[in-house]
Amino acid sequence: MDCVVWLGGSDILTEGSFVWSTNNRALTFTHWGPYDPNAYTADDDCVALMYPGGQWADFGCFMERHFVCEKDA
Repeated sequence: MDCVVWLGGSDILTEGSFVWSTNNRALTFTHWGPYDPNAYTADDDCVALMYPGGQWADFGCFMERHFVCEKDA
């Protein structure tokens, strides 16, 4: 089963500078796929995890996807 899950990062504010939506801090770890981020369309601003495989890609933020939540341990 293929799945795409939002991770909460984007480059909406500055194209090519990906930050987390919760705190506007730069992503310090990435796992981009071989052709990402590619900004295939002007709306490809949000970071998603593709499963299976676990690689990241940039997608249009308007797309409905599942999402990941962060919780304190």
